Amino acid sequence: MAETIVLPLSCVRDELLSLVPDDDDGMVMDLLGRADDRAVRNAFQPAPQSGSGWVSNLRLAKAVHDWIGKRKAGQTGTSFGQDLSVRIAQIIAERRLGFALVLELSQVASTTRAASADLLQRVGNNLRADRNMEGAAWSYAQARATYQEYARSIVADNPYQVPELGLLSQVRATVRGTLAAQAYKAAADVSQKLAEITGNPSDLEQAKSLAASAIFFAPTGSLRASSWATLGSASQAAGNNAVAVPAFTAAQREGFSALWARRALHQSVAKLGDRPPEELGERFLRDNLLTTLGRING
Repeated sequence: MAETIVLPLSCVRDELLSLVPDDDDGMVMDLLGRADDRAVRNAFQPAPQSGSGWVSNLRLAKAVHDWIGKRKAGQTGTSFGQDLSVRIAQIIAERRLGFALVLELSQVASTTRAASADLLQRVGNNLRADRNMEGAAWSYAQARATYQEYARSIVADNPYQVPELGLLSQVRATVRGTLAAQAYKAAADVSQKLAEITGNPSDLEQAKSLAASAIFFAPTGSLRASSWATLGSASQAAGNNAVAVPAFTAAQREGFSALWARRALHQSVAKLGDRPPEELGERFLRDNLLTTLGRING
């Protein structure tokens, strides 16, 4: 008896969508782009409602898929702002039309990889607020990887080779260094959000390495201070108070005065007790940056 192999629907997505009529009049995309929130909720809610002008999953997927193809080919000037792109991506995720379509939309609707990562993070935030933890975790993981790809493209010419420390040091205190620090800081924050969903220690470990990478490149100021706070928060969540204490202390020294960070420092100090804190000097930052750059695929 022949073995039956069941493949996910996404494997035949393009073939299936080819059988769906085109959105020639642009009704679906126009509705997404111009209708008020109530009309959008009626048309794109997960379950159909009679008399609401509901748009089916296949029609929605076909319209977005074709719009993405036209954008890639430069055949349409229609574009959406990030707020609208987030709404469309969230609808796709809620309808369970495939995360690949969300990722394609984020790439085509954004002008840079950083903007694409921002979009994915916002989608994750919205899905998490709606208790769609599977979708939120996927969005956060994609956002983290995209932030890392963007940062790596700034500091390394070869995406598959870790650059020498001398070259990395030359990027510090430059505009490129600030952009890399912003991306690594955002990736660290997303990695912490992901850890809160998955409970996976490796997500917290990545948050720590990413935050240290942000500190390596960040100039003095609020970006560096908040990166120290993120390092402290991720380390505390992982139970590593020997890192959390000096990280929170550095954050306060650099000007980060949020109440939650001061409270977290007191908690970590109490838990650390008489044990010595770690030295978070240049070697610590460098080693964590090399760890981050060693993760070729995020």
